[in-house]
Amino acid sequence: MSLSKQYQTNTDKELQGAWAQMGVNDKNKEFIEFCVARMSKSNTEYTKCFERITKPFAVLMRMGQLPKKKGDELMMQVFIQSVLKDWKNVPLSDVTGDKSQIDEIAPFTPENATKLFTRLPELYDRLFEFAGDASAFKDAETEEKAKN
Repeated sequence: MSLSKQYQTNTDKELQGAWAQMGVNDKNKEFIEFCVARMSKSNTEYTKCFERITKPFAVLMRMGQLPKKKGDELMMQVFIQSVLKDWKNVPLSDVTGDKSQIDEIAPFTPENATKLFTRLPELYDRLFEFAGDASAFKDAETEEKAKN
């Protein structure tokens, strides 16, 4: 099998995002989905955002002295600002922790994304993994050929 069939991704999909189903809304029984761009060097929006956000901490990072907690905070900012493109059907109660808001759908905003990922770090971890997985950004035809 050629390397192209194994490794080639859809560059439009990498930049515009791929949808990941991450759960089901308890109220309306529809999928909760997140649109995530590829987190790689091929995504210039991501690389520029990473450089901009981490620049004030570059010396600490090079010396290995940036506290892990601060590094995680910076990476979440980069993810929200350049990788996370949209979401669908996220209950407001998941964002706020207020169970009385289960009937409302949260608008997609950077502030809501930060609240959601802070409340549900495992969700953030799964989406972070998804954004780095090249297979999520292949065309269905290319993916099928690579399996054979």
